[in-house]
Amino acid sequence: TKALIDGDRATGLAEMEIGFHFGAQPWGALQVALLKLQDHPEQAQQAFDLVDSQNEQPYSTQASKDLARLFLECVKSGPNQKLAQDRVDAILKTANARERSSLYYFIGKFCDIRGEADRALENYTMCVKTAPRSTYNWALAANELSKHKIDPYVISPPQNAHTATGEETTKPSTQQS
Repeated sequence: TKALIDGDRATGLAEMEIGFHFGAQPWGALQVALLKLQDHPEQAQQAFDLVDSQNEQPYSTQASKDLARLFLECVKSGPNQKLAQDRVDAILKTANARERSSLYYFIGKFCDIRGEADRALENYTMCVKTAPRSTYNWALAANELSKHKIDPYVISPPQNAHTATGEETTKPSTQQS
């Protein structure tokens, strides 16, 4: 986490690849795939394909694999292809609360890499709102929000509170600011 927060993606990728091979779960493979998409796009397809071969864990299940497949479809369709929100929402609904909070980070990162800054911030915000503060993806999402001068502690529930209910989506709010 520290390497990625410090902006050292090469070290972060090396550390994640080591951890991914020892942990062998979709969550770690998704982290590696997104880092490769960002810095080594020619390796992204192979990295996203690896997600499907990983062992599911309580916080990294079929939903993580489905999200990786959706990311890969988008990548294969070209640099301007956006994630279909209805498909994103359908995947989020299949995830348990803890996994869903992490998926928000992954969606945010994918959107960030693909140039959808507003959509990325919406998903980073959902991750920070729903994930326990002690999780890896909470720290990464909080870091991304901080880069945009958004205080993650203001929008995050108190330590150890868990607010994901299964009804959250990243559909744009209809409220006026």
